[in-house]
Amino acid sequence: MAQCSNCRTKLGCGCQRKTASDGRSVCVTCAAKYEYELSLNNRNKLIQPNPTKFTDEPVIQKVSVRLSDV
Repeated sequence: MAQCSNCRTKLGCGCQRKTASDGRSVCVTCAAKYEYELSLNNRNKLIQPNPTKFTDEPVIQKVSVRLSDV
């Protein structure tokens, strides 16, 4: 007998289960909430900054000023 991947309820027949977008079997009661949580997790993974992209080194910029501008 199958179990819901979300709430662990035993799923007796096919009308009680749905296949989520990640391929897991969930009960019809949990399906919408489970899909919503999957979308949030996927969105959060996309938003995570790349730690190798940023450094703690100060940025030194060259500034040129002409005397006529002062």
